[in-house]
Amino acid sequence: MEPINIELVDYYGQQIAPRHFTDNYDLVQTNKDTAIYRRGYNFYLAIRFDRDFIVDKDVLRIEFKFGPKPKKDITRIPLILRPQQRLPDDPNQWGIALDRVDPNYVVVEIHIAANAPVGIWSCSLRTNIKGFPKEFRNFQVPNDFYIIFNPWNREDGVYLENENDRNEYIFSDVGKIWLGTSWYPQGRNWIFGQFDDIALRTAVFLLDKSKLEPENRGDPVLVSRAISAIINSDDDNGLLVANWNGDFSDGTPPYAWTGSKPILEQYYNSGGAPVRYGQCWVFSAVTVTICRALGIPCRSSTVYVSGQGSKNITKNYDAFGNLIEDNQSNETLWSFHAWNEVWLARPKIPKRFSGWQIIDATPLRRSDGIMRCGPASVEAVKQGFTDYQYDTDFVFQILNADISRIVVDEDSELGEYQLPKNGYQSGKKVVTKAVGSDDIWDVTPIYKALEEVNIAESNELSFELITDKVPLGETLNVTMRVTNNTNSTKNIWTALAGRSVYYTGKQVSIIDRRDDNFSIKQGETRALPPLSIPASKYIPALVDHGFIKLYAFGMVKNGDKNGQRWAEEEDFVFTQPLATMSAGKLYYKIGDTIDVRFSFRNPVNVTLTNCVYMVEGPGDVPKSIRYKDVPPLEEVSIPISFTTGRRTGVRRIIVNFTSQPLVQVTGSLAVNIVGK
Repeated sequence: MEPINIELVDYYGQQIAPRHFTDNYDLVQTNKDTAIYRRGYNFYLAIRFDRDFIVDKDVLRIEFKFGPKPKKDITRIPLILRPQQRLPDDPNQWGIALDRVDPNYVVVEIHIAANAPVGIWSCSLRTNIKGFPKEFRNFQVPNDFYIIFNPWNREDGVYLENENDRNEYIFSDVGKIWLGTSWYPQGRNWIFGQFDDIALRTAVFLLDKSKLEPENRGDPVLVSRAISAIINSDDDNGLLVANWNGDFSDGTPPYAWTGSKPILEQYYNSGGAPVRYGQCWVFSAVTVTICRALGIPCRSSTVYVSGQGSKNITKNYDAFGNLIEDNQSNETLWSFHAWNEVWLARPKIPKRFSGWQIIDATPLRRSDGIMRCGPASVEAVKQGFTDYQYDTDFVFQILNADISRIVVDEDSELGEYQLPKNGYQSGKKVVTKAVGSDDIWDVTPIYKALEEVNIAESNELSFELITDKVPLGETLNVTMRVTNNTNSTKNIWTALAGRSVYYTGKQVSIIDRRDDNFSIKQGETRALPPLSIPASKYIPALVDHGFIKLYAFGMVKNGDKNGQRWAEEEDFVFTQPLATMSAGKLYYKIGDTIDVRFSFRNPVNVTLTNCVYMVEGPGDVPKSIRYKDVPPLEEVSIPISFTTGRRTGVRRIIVNFTSQPLVQVTGSLAVNIVGK
């Protein structure tokens, strides 16, 4: 009797996908030969032979391999089919069992170890006649398959019990990244697109380019650490090039992106040429895509007032209230910084430190020689345990850097005067998108044991910086309120100033300043005349995200000597013009053309130049399109048409319009796509 020949092997990819919660992946929907399995679960192989399979005579061996140099029982899994064999009780062990035998078909059930490495696996088979192992037939399955993490399986290190959380942090393919300031957070809509065919391909491609060995790709702690490294391009030609200098002429401005898909396509299709450009919130958004595509629960979080460069940050002022810049120092306070949290078990540190872990793909500091950060336990950071892996000390610094403000005063005894602490402290607020809605969720109590700050109040005078939301194009008014709590009249000098800055805290230019000298009686509260900055003055000075740093300074004058001093600062961003989007219908069928109109009004009294709008949504969507110059105060109305994609349900369309000097005019619209 000759060994039996194998004619066909079927992974049952589309049939098994709902059981593995992978039926949303385009790779599965569009190709019946592609399978995506979650580890810790079972799948089936259907094998067709050229004759009837005889159970007690034909021997069937199946081998799964992973990586370029597979290692037995880790990345090379040999299995032999035995008629009475059952699947193993150990969830971390691979197994095989006979499901059924038809005349020339055999269906076997395979159990994937719950700690199996994630990525692309291959499958080969060998047959021989029992007792004659040297005469055999080989068959290489032409299609490989994917194994990804499994947050539904208790044995997986990414297990997430709550269904609403799984829906948000695994299934949700749209979301918000929070920018702006602590008192005016601005949510940017983002299409993560983790189920697009490019997402999982690129995720595996990136892991292959990382320094993580294949046998370690079953450890979600090490995989998430590798992701934080390979998303930036500083090592191994990773995904995105960082740029904070404001010159994006040889790439795409970070604020122009609307989702991850164009970034991933550009990178993958170029063979791994880093994409220009990203900033922290773009790194964070793309990290969400890669993690969710691989099955790791992930969210983007934003820290308002982020301490960078040191755990002790000093800001020096001269006697006139001017900030003294130190261009040699790395100590900065970012207005905001976006990073990620991934849900992981941490078996090598105390159990209470499992759960949300911070990873940060923005290239800020080298960890063990590589630009990466985390995973660092959120709970460990909150409790101040900074010795646990990984990079917990660095994350703690960002959230808890001590800020000192010093007035350099040659007339004082020590040559300087330390100002009391104010409300502008590192880690002022931490936010993320709420589960199941687009609302903002303040998660500061998860990160920090909140303490009250004694803010510049005493039995002398109290000062307060006052501002409000201002639409771009209108006059910015900033004022101070001073209260005299003493029993005598005081002579006061105050200064208010506005400077254009990058969101990283880098100073650009002084826009305007106002000084006042006045007397205030005991018990009196006075609102000072505002510093009024018209649009004609601030618009030419704005850079990047349009941040203005507001500074306030106050001092009690006691004859020839100076008394109580006070300083405050605040990050300020303008309200961007409201964009509207409309579609012709509420429901569309697969293959329909969607006609959308994006509209807004130029709010500034200058012509918008270098206009570009980017579109992202379901189906065949144009990516980046140049637009004509827009005269002052003119209405913009852009028609956009594209064909729906293959997936049904509520899908989101995002448009982002950028120009000089107006950036980040965004619109979002949800459409419902039903079957054919």
